[in-house]
Amino acid sequence: SGMVRHHLRLREPRWQLGLAINAVGAVTTALVALVVVVSKFTEGAWIPAAIIPVLVVLFKGINRHYDRLASELRVATSDGPRPAPKVHTMVVLVGSVHVGVLEGLTYAKALRPDHLTAIHVCSTPEEQARIEKRWLEFGIDVPLEIVYSPYRDLQGAVLGFLDELDDRWDNDIITVVIPEFVVRKWWEQLLHNQSALFLKGKLLFRKNVAVLSLPYHVGDDQKAKSRERK
Repeated sequence: SGMVRHHLRLREPRWQLGLAINAVGAVTTALVALVVVVSKFTEGAWIPAAIIPVLVVLFKGINRHYDRLASELRVATSDGPRPAPKVHTMVVLVGSVHVGVLEGLTYAKALRPDHLTAIHVCSTPEEQARIEKRWLEFGIDVPLEIVYSPYRDLQGAVLGFLDELDDRWDNDIITVVIPEFVVRKWWEQLLHNQSALFLKGKLLFRKNVAVLSLPYHVGDDQKAKSRERK
């Protein structure tokens, strides 16, 4: 049947012969399939009769998705409109003050965003006082925003904070920097960074937000110092 449509659409040389052959083949195949399904229905012939149409509909739906996506991403001409310049805001997530966070702040400053801030989600005033004390001890010159979440809802707290940032500036894009440490063994990695993983999945569907994971490999500094001593 597909070849019949092909010949009718393109009408290549000797297309009538190909059309006749494929039409006969399509009708014959349909009759054989019908006979088999009817005569062997109770013996399992209903399974492919039910599954094949479902697969056809599924594949056609997938094809429509790709066609629609290509259409939405297509740029008409090289002289077409370009995205307007955006205000770049960077947010560094801070769980505690450690080497990975300090490197994340240094990296964020090196990119020279229009606005740079750090955010810490805490659940008690004692925790806030502790992180603010450490912030002052290290003399960090990046503003630290404290977001309260009694139940340590990291996703909800961060999303709410990003909503506030969106209200501060127009035409902005926010880059969320998530410092993550990479431990020596792969199975140890399963014990860490799970909250960051779920947060990244949530932020993926948020418009005008980019997520940047900044890995810090635990143990690399000790290895370097050991080599220097040798």
